[in-house]
Amino acid sequence: MTTLADRMTRYLRADVQGMHGYAVQPSAGMVKVDTMENPFQLPAHLRQQLGARLAEVALNRYPAERGDVLRAELARHAQMPEGCDIMLGNGSDELISL
Repeated sequence: MTTLADRMTRYLRADVQGMHGYAVQPSAGMVKVDTMENPFQLPAHLRQQLGARLAEVALNRYPAERGDVLRAELARHAQMPEGCDIMLGNGSDELISL
């Protein structure tokens, strides 16, 4: 009996089959600036406010596809000049590829 993985290999190119997963190296005690991590914890009162706000968000629903409300609020907060806009994306790789 063949497994699903065995059956799927006939559809994958040899170079793809030869690829391996990316191994994340242990980083305990390090400041990882290449991953945009913040080494500092949010203050307790901000964590509580964030938790309360997050409890009100419908996490079972997809967000608005273009994020118009969020973009408008960010532009207002940043005092962006008229005619300028903000681009949102799923990380820098996606934004660079656009």
